[in-house]
Amino acid sequence: MNAQAMLHSLELYMLFLPCVCAALAALMVWVTNRHDVLEDRQLVAYFMVFWLIFLGLALGFSRTHTARMRIDPVYKLQNELEAQPLFAAVKKYGASEFEDFARIVLPEVLVQHKSISEAIAKARPMLTKKVQYQAQFLNANSYMPWANVVVDSLYELQKRDPQLCYQVISQPEMLASEAIVANFSEANHAAFQNAVQQVYSYMASGKSSGAPDSVGEIASHSTLVTEYRAIGQSVEERFDASMAYALDHKDSEQWRQQTPAMLCKAKLFQLESMRARPAHIAAGLLRSAGGIYSVNTF
Repeated sequence: MNAQAMLHSLELYMLFLPCVCAALAALMVWVTNRHDVLEDRQLVAYFMVFWLIFLGLALGFSRTHTARMRIDPVYKLQNELEAQPLFAAVKKYGASEFEDFARIVLPEVLVQHKSISEAIAKARPMLTKKVQYQAQFLNANSYMPWANVVVDSLYELQKRDPQLCYQVISQPEMLASEAIVANFSEANHAAFQNAVQQVYSYMASGKSSGAPDSVGEIASHSTLVTEYRAIGQSVEERFDASMAYALDHKDSEQWRQQTPAMLCKAKLFQLESMRARPAHIAAGLLRSAGGIYSVNTF
């Protein structure tokens, strides 16, 4: 049963509930007093007693989990959403984050009659902005699923239109725009939800607050600098020195001289080289110098 049908059922239930209780009350008055002759005042009194009893029982039943799952679309949707790992992780992390998420998802299902999966996809721009900010606090294990989603998203944008890929590597905030995320594949959306769930689960664990976290620790700065220079050399060998310089200096003349298609191709080669490293190195490279993950650079 969809949300619209459930809303109609709830309206009918509340409309006919007093009538049904009145009919039951009248029946009980007749059953219990069918051999007696009562005055009107007594009949009314008996009727009101039974009517209130049945109305109270009906209202009480309507507040049970079983009944609300059948007649209350908002309650049913909230339960279905809480069964979603991503939704549960966001809710566990914080009330404000949960409210922002629910404010987008609930109307999409209840008003626009979208599926839960489609509604969560609608919240992708908001979630992307929040994860881009949280990236600086993640360890390698919680960060790499997100990094993989970003790289794979760039591949999809490259196939769709290199100009879109160029927009994102030029302006990282564009990754959170509705126009960019609108046509990603179902597999991409599924990977996105899984990555965001892991980010929020990690944040909710409290490990991002500064407590020791040896599991998934990111490589040292000196190691990352060495690896970054080696990747830069690979970019230069694969393309040329001008392209290698351009990737490190987006405001340079070398950057402006490149075509969007070539910049996208070179950037993906650089990012692919980064994520091919072991996770503790790849996470540090992609987060600090990937150019589409954070504002930090080496």
